[in-house]
Amino acid sequence: MKCNQILIIRTGALGDVILTLPVIQSLRSAFPRAQIQMLGKTDTLTLAQEYINRFDSIDHADWAPFFIANRTLPPNRVQNLSATDLVLSYLPDPDGIFTANLRRAGAQTVISYPPHPPEDGRLHTTDHLLRPLMDMDLPVASRQPQITLEPAETEAPTVKGLADHFVAIHPGSGGVFKRWPSERFAQLADHLIQIGWPVVLLSGPADGDLNREILDQMSCTPTCMPQLPLRHLAAVLQRATVYLGNDSGPSHLSAAVGTPTLALFGPTDPRIWAPRGKTVHIIQGDLHSPLEQRLKTILIPQVLKYLHPYIHRS
Repeated sequence: MKCNQILIIRTGALGDVILTLPVIQSLRSAFPRAQIQMLGKTDTLTLAQEYINRFDSIDHADWAPFFIANRTLPPNRVQNLSATDLVLSYLPDPDGIFTANLRRAGAQTVISYPPHPPEDGRLHTTDHLLRPLMDMDLPVASRQPQITLEPAETEAPTVKGLADHFVAIHPGSGGVFKRWPSERFAQLADHLIQIGWPVVLLSGPADGDLNREILDQMSCTPTCMPQLPLRHLAAVLQRATVYLGNDSGPSHLSAAVGTPTLALFGPTDPRIWAPRGKTVHIIQGDLHSPLEQRLKTILIPQVLKYLHPYIHRS
């Protein structure tokens, strides 16, 4: 298969894009000279910049006609798509209109694939997303998301100003039942600080007042990071000695930059959604408990049992 121009369409949250990185890396490896463009949410697509030539926002107005049947398509998009050898779309398209319009615009090969695997727990999301490449007999370069940062990113003043060793904690997640109780994060952070370990408390766009809630329950004072651009957040996570979080985008980001990562899972299935990495550890709540109660069954000593070896070695 010859590809000079490739378009990958991937929307979704931070974790969704990170779990797609092996697809992008594999296409770059298979077609090292191809022009690879990504379409999605530009803030998350910056994480793939080492593998792609450019990215574009699906929120641009001239993409809107592609979601409507029999609408005139913008000439600039048609010109670009008519020169595209392969479109790999993970955009939900139940009525097939978006996919049909990509073909109508002249894209040579258009593959539309479900963004999420079946909920039977048999296939991790990354392995699911790699299936179209395997169907095309393309080699899989990696099954583990990897993000490489530039020296300017890792040497930024905000990053260099952090302690030489610290535990990074992101207590948030997209849903309230996916969050370990705030009082346990507070008690754990207090314990770490009291034994001489700095804690950096991270915040995300879906967290609301969660960090303030945790701070109000603490007797010690951690370093609090505001919401950061994603590659800046990646640099902070890479500097951390170890990371603790829930089933969330930052947990995937921590694993992708190679930081030892402990992710706490409750209602979601780690066989499908766990971060991938050589130093990733998952603690799953009691499967016999109701979904909304599972994270509450994870106790602080279980978490410390994982964290202590990294603290001891440092």
